[in-house]
Amino acid sequence: MGHHNRHFSGDRYAAAGVWGTPTSTANFCEEDYAITLYIAEFINTLTNLAYIYYAVQHPGPRRRVRRSPNGAWDYTAPHWTQPDFFAVSLWVLGILSLVFHATLKHATQYGDELAMLVLAGALLQGSWGPQSRAAALVSWSTVVAASALYLRTGEILHQVYCFQSMILVAGIRTVYLMWGLKKAEAAHEAKGTKDESGKITAADALRNWLTSLATLAFAYFLWHIDLEACGLLRRMRTSLGLPFAWLLELHGWWHILTALGASMYVQLLRELSYE
Repeated sequence: MGHHNRHFSGDRYAAAGVWGTPTSTANFCEEDYAITLYIAEFINTLTNLAYIYYAVQHPGPRRRVRRSPNGAWDYTAPHWTQPDFFAVSLWVLGILSLVFHATLKHATQYGDELAMLVLAGALLQGSWGPQSRAAALVSWSTVVAASALYLRTGEILHQVYCFQSMILVAGIRTVYLMWGLKKAEAAHEAKGTKDESGKITAADALRNWLTSLATLAFAYFLWHIDLEACGLLRRMRTSLGLPFAWLLELHGWWHILTALGASMYVQLLRELSYE
């Protein structure tokens, strides 16, 4: 059962917060306004800083600098260029999700869920490379169409299906890119030459891809536990008391782990598609 049809409302301080009684259709297991009357879900709000952290920490692809005397590319200096659309999408998601969890209003919920479509659009475009104008046109047209459909109907499943479809296509394209990298390595090996382009190896790409998927899958697992076992989690938090109870705010861990997993996926797409 997903967050489109499970709601945890009626908390003792829910009507006392400065943002008013929550009106969002999604309301998670963290008790509303339990820590401060200025933030509806305290941990779920703060953990969105993870998206912003990774957006700032890795804003764009490494610059390529010629290294003498052999003229090979050096990816180690200088460090990073200006933010790319990957970083901007993570930053937008972090900000809008933070605002949503801080207020739990229906309007800010739309912002959070539309920001997810923006991130999916960035992954979709990035899987074809930033140089492709056709990919950019198709990706962002899809984001606009999916956003318009969701805003028109208000049906969360429309947002979910559009988001998942874009992620699936980006995932299939990522596999294709890794397969192409493996073929290129095999061609170099057959010729007895060495690839000195500085690109990631096929083995490293596969390992990074699987690590990012495992991180995202574990985050999704925790998200469902937070939904399905909320009563048990709340009783355990009461027994533990603060600050240890915060460790059982599993939706907060969903934010941290999805930020980490998405950042790893973004880094992989940069390596595969930018070069």
